Amino acid sequence: MAPVLHRLKEDAAITSLVCVTAQHRQMLDQVLDLFQIRPDVDLNIMVDNQGQEETGAAILLQLKPVLVMREKTERPAGVAAGTAKLVGTSTERIVEEASLLLDAQDEYEKMARAHNPYGDGHASQRIVKRILDDYTL
Repeated sequence: MAPVLHRLKEDAAITSLVCVTAQHRQMLDQVLDLFQIRPDVDLNIMVDNQGQEETGAAILLQLKPVLVMREKTERPAGVAAGTAKLVGTSTERIVEEASLLLDAQDEYEKMARAHNPYGDGHASQRIVKRILDDYTL
């Protein structure tokens, strides 16, 4: 993947961003250093049993469509809800599904407006409010 990232960064017609979540942080930092990749965005989150679908749907894309490039997923909630679509690993199918979302506004809106089963991304704000409301610190 590193050569692909470097090529994307070289192409002025493409805006590419590297985003990390902090999952497997020590190993990730070593790999990033080895390939001289600097993240553009560091979410610095770590959740038990965190999966790509949850992170993509709830945090990175803020309820926007997610194309899952796998043949099967152990986290089917996003697919069942319609916020994610399992597209497999075929280059042709991935391009076809991505093009559909880019070209057909109704298809994009259908996925973007689907209920996100992974939450709304505001749990920590509600927790802090509850602590401040209920306890004297």
